[in-house]
Amino acid sequence: MFRIQKALIFFILFIPFTKVISCMPLKGNLLQKSIQEINFSPINDKTCRDSVFNLQASSSSGLPVFFKLIYGNALISGNTISITGPGSVGIEASQPGDQNFEAATPVFRKFEVTSNFFKNNADFIISLKRNICEGDKANFFVTSIGGLTYQWTGPKSLNIFNNVFSIESISIDNSGLYKLKVKESYCTHIYQAFNVTVNSRPIISFTGIPDSIFVNSSPFSISILPPGGSLSGKGLTGNLFVLRGLEVVQHPLK
Repeated sequence: MFRIQKALIFFILFIPFTKVISCMPLKGNLLQKSIQEINFSPINDKTCRDSVFNLQASSSSGLPVFFKLIYGNALISGNTISITGPGSVGIEASQPGDQNFEAATPVFRKFEVTSNFFKNNADFIISLKRNICEGDKANFFVTSIGGLTYQWTGPKSLNIFNNVFSIESISIDNSGLYKLKVKESYCTHIYQAFNVTVNSRPIISFTGIPDSIFVNSSPFSISILPPGGSLSGKGLTGNLFVLRGLEVVQHPLK
C-alpha cells in the first residue's frame, strides 16, 4: 500500500535589476539663494545751499539698502546726506543679503557740489598791507558777496564777524597769522591765510646837510638813514638839494 503525500512546490523567480544612484555634491545650504538688484536713483548736481537731502534707493528683494560715502565733502546718516563743502561727492549703495538672498552688486553714484563763493571769487578782493608800522591804522577789507558770511581770526584772540574791520593803532603784538573764513549756507571755506608783520617805527636821520646854509650855497646831496624812504620838498630833485630861498624838507617813509 502506497501513501501519497501532498507537497507544495514553490518557484521563486529572480529578476535582476539595476538601481542607479546619482551622487551630486551639495553646495552650502540645500536652498539656493535668490539674486537681488539695487535701484539707486541718479543724483543731480547740487549747490552749497541745498545743504541736506535724502538718497533714493531700493532693492528688488525688499531688503534695506545701505549708503556709504566714498569721497567728497558730505556726511551720511541713514539715507540722509548733508553737504559740507564744494567738489565731487561719491556714494555707494549696497545690500549684503540674508538667508534667502545673495548680496547685491553695489551701485555707485556721484555728483558735483558748486558754490557761488567760488563762482564769484574774481570779485573777492582782500585789501591789506602785509607790512605796516606800529601806531598806524590797519584796515582789513574784503569785497562782500551776497549770501556769504565772513569771519576774521588772528593774533590777540581776534574774532570779527564782518567783511571789513580796522585796528586803529596797530602794535607789534598784532603781528602774526590772519585767517579769513567764508561760509555759504552749510559750506565753510578757509579762503585765505596770510601773515602780517608790524614793524617798529625807524629812527630817521639825515647826513650830508651842512651846518650852515647860505643863499649862494652850492647844491648838496642828502642821505637818509635807514634807507628806503624818499625826500620831497622845494629845491629837491631826488636827494639833491638846491637852495632857492626858504625850503621845507620832508622825509615820508614808503
